[in-house]
Amino acid sequence: NLVFVYFLEFTALNSISERITRKQLEHKEINIYEAFCMCYNIGVFISRSSLPLVRKIKKAWIFSCCQIVNFTILVLDFYFNILYDYYFRFPILLELGFFGGGAYAACFYHILNSTVIPQDLKELCVNIATICNDTGTLFSGIATIVVSNFIMKFDDKTN
Repeated sequence: NLVFVYFLEFTALNSISERITRKQLEHKEINIYEAFCMCYNIGVFISRSSLPLVRKIKKAWIFSCCQIVNFTILVLDFYFNILYDYYFRFPILLELGFFGGGAYAACFYHILNSTVIPQDLKELCVNIATICNDTGTLFSGIATIVVSNFIMKFDDKTN
């Protein structure tokens, strides 16, 4: 789930939201992508700071499902402009960060406080979870290159 959550999170943030911003440059709102990143980081901060809330979520697939919804909304927004205005996109980016940070905090909390995982294997499990985070981020970088160059390509005559 961490691979999947991080893949969707960073692909949506670094590729799709950036593509949405560049596609709509005629509005001349400067720093909208930076505002998207700020909303995302606020969401991550809130979720990682609210361990008493996110640790109650014991099913990691819930975070994945929420990220699928956010990812799908942003893809549809790129193609069909369903959110119409940047202000409607800010909560999506906030959620994107919240569910990514929540998955991170909840997974590590459950690994470290598990009664099923033997104490001598917890460090290994934390390392595997960290590898999963990085793998999702790596696949996201690859997907971002593919998306930017082939799938969501548009004419860059605005630059």
